[in-house]
Amino acid sequence: MLYNLYNTWSATTLNIQYDSSVPLSSFPNSILSMTSLQYLTFSASNRLIADSSTLTINLAFLHSLSVLQIDSFPLGDMNYPIFTFASASKVTGLIINCVLDFQDLNLFAFYSLYMTSCVFMSNLPTGNYSTMNVVSITDSISYTGPIPESACAANQLAVSGSGITSLPSCVICEWGNPAIINQFNNNPSLIQNLNGVVRSCPNFDITSTTPTIPTIGGKMDVKGVDLGWLIYNDQNVEYPSAQLVIANEYFKVPIPPGSGIDKTVAFKFHYAANPSTPVIVVTFSYSPPTLTSMQPSGQNIVKFGENFCTDSSLIQVYFAGILTELDIVDYSYITTKTNVLPYEYNLIVNVKVVIDGQSVEQVFKPTDVFATVLNQTFPVLYSGGGYAEFTGVYLTYDTTIMNLTINGILFSSNIVESSSTKYIIKYDPIPVGSYPLLFNQLDYQLSGTIQVTSQPPCQVVHGYCYGSIVKCYPPYIGPDCSSIPANLTRIPFNTSQPVIQTPNTFQTVWKGEVYNFKFSISPKSLQELDSSGNLVANYLPTVITTQNLTEPYSSLFSYQGAPQNGNTADVYNIIRWYPEYYTDTNALNENVVELPSSYRYQNALTHYNFVSPSNLECSNSILKWLILQLPYVLELIYKNTVVGTELDQPLNYTISTISQLSQSINQEFTAFIQPWASGTFVYEFDFTVLFDETSASSEQTAICNNFTPAPTTPSVKPCPGTPACGGPSQGTCVNSQCHCTPPWKGYQCDSKDDTLPPIDNPDTSKPTITQTKDDIAVHISIVSIRELDFSGSLVREESLSNWVFSQDKSDKKQTFQYQNSPFGTSIDNTKIHVTVDYFYKDSQVEFAGQSFSKSTGSYKYSANITNWPFLKKTNQLQIVFLSGASDNQDSDNSCTVKNIAYSQDVNGDLEDNVEIVYIQVNGQTFQNKFINLAIVDGMIRQINNIQLPTTEDDSNTQSNSLVGVLTPYHENFVVIDPDFSLLVSTVPADEKEGSICSSNSKSSGLTKSQLAGIIVASAIVFICIIVLLSYFVLAKNLRAKILFHDIKSKITLKSR
Repeated sequence: MLYNLYNTWSATTLNIQYDSSVPLSSFPNSILSMTSLQYLTFSASNRLIADSSTLTINLAFLHSLSVLQIDSFPLGDMNYPIFTFASASKVTGLIINCVLDFQDLNLFAFYSLYMTSCVFMSNLPTGNYSTMNVVSITDSISYTGPIPESACAANQLAVSGSGITSLPSCVICEWGNPAIINQFNNNPSLIQNLNGVVRSCPNFDITSTTPTIPTIGGKMDVKGVDLGWLIYNDQNVEYPSAQLVIANEYFKVPIPPGSGIDKTVAFKFHYAANPSTPVIVVTFSYSPPTLTSMQPSGQNIVKFGENFCTDSSLIQVYFAGILTELDIVDYSYITTKTNVLPYEYNLIVNVKVVIDGQSVEQVFKPTDVFATVLNQTFPVLYSGGGYAEFTGVYLTYDTTIMNLTINGILFSSNIVESSSTKYIIKYDPIPVGSYPLLFNQLDYQLSGTIQVTSQPPCQVVHGYCYGSIVKCYPPYIGPDCSSIPANLTRIPFNTSQPVIQTPNTFQTVWKGEVYNFKFSISPKSLQELDSSGNLVANYLPTVITTQNLTEPYSSLFSYQGAPQNGNTADVYNIIRWYPEYYTDTNALNENVVELPSSYRYQNALTHYNFVSPSNLECSNSILKWLILQLPYVLELIYKNTVVGTELDQPLNYTISTISQLSQSINQEFTAFIQPWASGTFVYEFDFTVLFDETSASSEQTAICNNFTPAPTTPSVKPCPGTPACGGPSQGTCVNSQCHCTPPWKGYQCDSKDDTLPPIDNPDTSKPTITQTKDDIAVHISIVSIRELDFSGSLVREESLSNWVFSQDKSDKKQTFQYQNSPFGTSIDNTKIHVTVDYFYKDSQVEFAGQSFSKSTGSYKYSANITNWPFLKKTNQLQIVFLSGASDNQDSDNSCTVKNIAYSQDVNGDLEDNVEIVYIQVNGQTFQNKFINLAIVDGMIRQINNIQLPTTEDDSNTQSNSLVGVLTPYHENFVVIDPDFSLLVSTVPADEKEGSICSSNSKSSGLTKSQLAGIIVASAIVFICIIVLLSYFVLAKNLRAKILFHDIKSKITLKSR
């Protein structure tokens, strides 16, 4: 036996070569234990015998073996599978000068197999060649084939120097490819048989391709029959990075990132063999998006998933049914921009993601077990409309998976604020009554009954009820929104102490009256209390340094002091004064809108050395102000602290009234401070003087001087007309004003509807209407827009020109539209839109939550002003309308009369708000109706319509009216809606009080019947005077007596 101790040493390469003279021996089995062996070459020179121990050679323990080369090996005497290799190994075999029978050799155990100069006892078997890289037979004339079709699955198939006479179809498909021809050269019988054979590929077929590719990019599987060993693109270039998985059957082709459906990719096959081979176009789609999770982050949201893309223009994300703006996009996540989430705690929301036309939709819910509940203690709604608060748990604001209806009307579409525990819903006016309520959220459903009353949920003057919370319309403020900033001048800063104090009595003017008052705010003490509230230490900080600064938006004065008695803490006070509205940040870095002439009092205390850690510190500031006839004073407390690097905490404080008299009130503000480790304790409050619409005497807790004015009895003014208001069949007199019974109208219910004709040639340069009917001509125009300050003084006035005109027409009305930019291109967001409607038939028009009747032949103006650049938030707008009527004939006998109907308050007292202006010319009346409602930034607001003085006096032939529609400050827009119509009157103008019937002077105001009575009475008195004078003069003589008797007799006879 030859050397067999290979297992006693290690090697990676072993080359054994027997000489032909060595004795016969069996395979040295010690080689099978050389576990580090990678390359084994064994040239046996036919000196090996196959005995019982070497009928098969098990190389399974040689895990690193990659090349096995054998020469002159007794394979013909060995049993199947002859060689066994470690699993998953890829061994390249080289078999030289051997007798091969494929019934004994498992060639599929090799990754590549090269057979040279061998004698073949059988043909290549049919099997799974897809696992093999190379199958090669060379210089083996004994191999005559055929080559099985399954051998085409090998990555490389080569047979040369053999006796084969035919080729598999895969090779025929590639015939003409120089590389393939070279792999099958030197086969004499094959060359002879193939002379004149034309390349053909009848079995070529693409059986399947991958239909969807990830948007991040991926591999397309291309499977078929006789596909060849290479794949090309439509530019005749070998497809970059294409992978041959199974030769002639299966390619993996890289597809770049993308998105969408019905995409195409072009391939060519067998191009090297046939350059004119056709282009094969394959259609595929990128995978649709999937959602795996969602992570709220503040007001942002991050959605995780797959098959997104990086082109934001191809992505739409609908969060709760609303298209959201995107921030960062990638293949596996999408981040939205801010202001998407109203809340994130216990969020239930539907998310839809669309990627280039493909979408995914999913409802995200809390991870914990939850149950949605809407509390059945429903709010009581107000018939005038407003805001209602609904509460519950695990609620969603997402109206794609939730809805709330009342009486069949969808309310959930108007959610203005929400959390998982409440909704604030804006609703329109609704009649008083009980209505069914239905709430649905996913699988949860609730039905109930909700009440509507005429009682508002809060007391408010210039604002609205937000649930039970009062919200004020700018610039109003205060607990009932009846106050505005007083706009006082700044009090000089105290240069030695942090005190705000008027030096003398402060004087200001409000509503034309002079008010005198004074106020002060000053620190009182710094105290330390024990846990029982007992005083431990009491300091009055001593001011060490002061500093006067001026910021762009405020005046500032700072003070630094320290407690006495050796405590090392420092006390800082900063007083700021704001002359105008300004958005500043408070100690919590939150935005705070400062009011004009407000004082912000900021207090800070560095680390304080407490006597005991359980003690409390009280920082007292006593707030004093003396009020003399001042309507209202308000101080706002911002409840926050900043304690070192710890979390912000609510401020623990109290406000107590020290004294309250009819002319003064003293209050004390105390902040309680727990011991803290480090840093600075900060708190602050604002102080603002406001003007209130009502005196303090009208408040429930008012303390006033014991003076009660003597009651006065109001005078009752009779209603116009004889009889009053046209009599019971035409109208009734209520609080000195006529309430007409339809169809009667007018100031004294003596008129009915007439019609103005439509306009054939409208004025395209401005929204002005001039029209005639019979003997009357009427005129309507917008004169200007005025900006007034809070007291009604004119700030600026804009005359309007350069209108852009358009018109429309339907079977119901004729519409003229005008648009104006009052400030040109300098402030291009400010627009004035005026719509003039002429009604062909009686119509109902909705405005400000109410329905109004418009009669045939009447005109309606709608003015919409957007983004007016107010100089101050306390200012207001006044839209000035000029209307008039005149006699076409300009007759000397003509008469005019003008009457104005004003609105009444709840007590029936007249207010200064104009409702209707009646201008009568002879027997026709031009009616101008101004409603006291407007839509301001989407909210219904009450407004005032003010009668303004005209520049031209009324006469017997014409009368004009100038009305200013006064609207409050707006952020976005304001809309008003007056209308104008013609009436025919049964009582002529010359029979009405206040009529003008002469171009030179006004009449006495008496009607014709009154004048006739006066004339008759005057004639009788005149005759009686003549009789009496005659009696005294003529009775002295007989002739006189006879004459007197004759006159007396004649008077007596006439009286009969």
